[in-house]
Amino acid sequence: MTRDKAPERVPDWLLGGHVRRRVFEQLRSRDGWNAPELAKEINAGQATVYDVFRALKPLGALEPTGPRGSYRLTRSGVGKAIRQLLDTGSQFSEQQVNRPPGRVKNQGS
Repeated sequence: MTRDKAPERVPDWLLGGHVRRRVFEQLRSRDGWNAPELAKEINAGQATVYDVFRALKPLGALEPTGPRGSYRLTRSGVGKAIRQLLDTGSQFSEQQVNRPPGRVKNQGS
């Protein structure tokens, strides 16, 4: 669920939330973004965008596109998989994810 307790849509659920989905969409749709510009474009915190960059770089999912740390999703490997998830998820953009009630935490046994 989102922070406001509204049900998540399928694309957001598949890609780890609406902010992460928007980061991925932008990294797919342009010649490249640096983290501060991308954060401003999607109205998200820079730390969130930097976290996504830090996770994707070692996986080979980002390729540099120019000066100042600009990147875009690769067209192979994990970058390609993210692109495919974006394409597939968009087909279900209005469908909500029905999530089960929260799990009960193990209390010491």
